[in-house]
Amino acid sequence: MKNDLKSLFKKYETIIASSIVIIVVLFLTYFLLVPNFLKAFEIIRQQKSLLTKLENLRTKDTALAKIDSQSYKNNFSKISKIMPEAKDFVSLFNRFDVLQSQTQVTILRTDFQLGVVSTGSGKLTKAPGTDAYLVPMTFEALGDISSMQKFIVALSGLSGRLLTIDVVRVAFKSGNTIQASFDGQAYFYPLSSTIGSVEAPLPATNPKSEEILKKISQLPLLPETVVQIETTDVGKKDLFN
Repeated sequence: MKNDLKSLFKKYETIIASSIVIIVVLFLTYFLLVPNFLKAFEIIRQQKSLLTKLENLRTKDTALAKIDSQSYKNNFSKISKIMPEAKDFVSLFNRFDVLQSQTQVTILRTDFQLGVVSTGSGKLTKAPGTDAYLVPMTFEALGDISSMQKFIVALSGLSGRLLTIDVVRVAFKSGNTIQASFDGQAYFYPLSSTIGSVEAPLPATNPKSEEILKKISQLPLLPETVVQIETTDVGKKDLFN
């Protein structure tokens, strides 16, 4: 039996040795060489990704170098009054009060969508192409032709809370008096509580936005509006008197 095995082994010695070599080579290739190749491919992929990020950072740095950061810093308080970070519908009423005194138009009615004004509403809508949110509203105003013209022009001014108008309905009353109904919206822009990634692109700017910023920078800084609440004593302080 042993002689048969020896003769068989000698007969197929070359094939057996070759098979063992092939098996060992395949084993070493699978467990050693292939992982090294995969790591090399991953390093190459990461290098390409890092080169792309580096190029984006260079582009971002070039864009930031052209921005007058001091101008944005100086005008931030003005911008935040025109487009606050919260809904702040109180400032909208203050804005209407100022418009009334400036144009001599009487505001008869203001209506806001309650779902939009309420805190935490799911009905918030973004303005197309921006991160600003809308506060839809309707309001009515009464005045003569001249004051109404001033009022409409002042609505889109940048001296206070930004308002835009979509629809105007005009009804002529007695004499030179006009009653107008407006459908439009105010805006607010929530500020992010986190800093974005370094390689994230900057918000796009255009000549129109730069022109608006220039107009805002030329406006005087409006003082903070202070709402004074008068205290009225009611009821009896002493139950026995």
